Amino acid sequence: MRVGVQARHTNRHSISRNVAGLLNDCAYVDVWNIYNGVRRVGKLAAKVTACPDLEPIDLEYAFLDYDINRVDILHFFNGISFGRTPWISTFETVLPRYQKTLTCHHGRMPDFAPLKDDVKVRRAIEAMSGDACRNIIAISNCNRQMQLELLGLFPDFREAIERKIVVLHPPQLTFFDEYDAKRIPDDGPIKFIFVGGSFFRKGGMEMLRAFEALRAEGLDVMLTIVSALLIDDYATKETAADVERAKSVIAANSDWISYYPATRNDEVLALMKASHVGLLPTHADTYGYSVLEMQGCGCPVMTTDVRALPEINNDECGWIVKVPKNRLGEAIYTTVADRQELSRVTEAGIVDIVRGIVRDRAVIRQKAEAALRRIRLAHAPDRHAERLRGLYFQSLRGQRVDRKSAYRVTA
Repeated sequence: MRVGVQARHTNRHSISRNVAGLLNDCAYVDVWNIYNGVRRVGKLAAKVTACPDLEPIDLEYAFLDYDINRVDILHFFNGISFGRTPWISTFETVLPRYQKTLTCHHGRMPDFAPLKDDVKVRRAIEAMSGDACRNIIAISNCNRQMQLELLGLFPDFREAIERKIVVLHPPQLTFFDEYDAKRIPDDGPIKFIFVGGSFFRKGGMEMLRAFEALRAEGLDVMLTIVSALLIDDYATKETAADVERAKSVIAANSDWISYYPATRNDEVLALMKASHVGLLPTHADTYGYSVLEMQGCGCPVMTTDVRALPEINNDECGWIVKVPKNRLGEAIYTTVADRQELSRVTEAGIVDIVRGIVRDRAVIRQKAEAALRRIRLAHAPDRHAERLRGLYFQSLRGQRVDRKSAYRVTA
């Protein structure tokens, strides 16, 4: 079977996680998309004319190839096809992924109603209801619920699309059969690890303040940080001054903080395997892939309870910091006061949980074993592959399928 993918898309990590290379008996073909050319022309026009409105940003996740790629099925991440070739899309948040659709779930009272009369959104919804769209794969129940909320505005298409929606969490390897195989000391300092490029959005600053306070109390804890300290101006509205402040705290505490601005994935996994507890006290994440990786490395993880995180972490296999959030699971960070309260609750939650871990460090082993079991049961790559294979062949039932492998593209 030839599966068309957009391997050179900007969201490569999510594509490799959820789409490309997951089935050994499929050939993954990097497909041509006419909208890529349209976007390049628009970017150039915006640059030449100094008019950013000319850049067609909403075409990033649109696809049309006039069937010239000759694949059996197209599989996108967050994408929508307007062509006739059978297609599947794995998504986070909602489809279509437009600027207007990505903010409706924010705030105390999320509201998709402004999209009801949007022509572009309706056209995309119509494409999702069409025969070419075979399945829409939500990577979490949270995402499925958001999608259904949006579809409620389009009753003419809701039923046709809803029956195509399935939930399939990303696959994840386990790197140990049991916690003892980590060969990590049960005594000495407790080693925590944080991994995330968007340091501030993922709760990095609250984590630093919490650990400074914990060290001042005399707690024997150490912290590894893997982060580029990126500014993404999303949930936390950080500035260059915040980056310098974080760097200063890290440098001043190099005796108990190990910092890596960037490193290869195999090296990150090695750091996780050498740690006791993982950290993702995030303010805004659609999923939380690092949680799966930490759990697969035998690290129980401390997270907030936003978006999909309660689906992959709980008090049996980790620790949960409960933060203010709306009915769709999004943390509330719209105003300055909202962000201050979110920050305060997050920091206080980290402090309380770490104190508890230090008082009874036997809980690390118990939760680590539970985390390894959870990954084996809920994210086994072979089970994920079988379910995906079933969706492909179910989608193409009655059609002639090329089962011969051609070539695989690594996303």
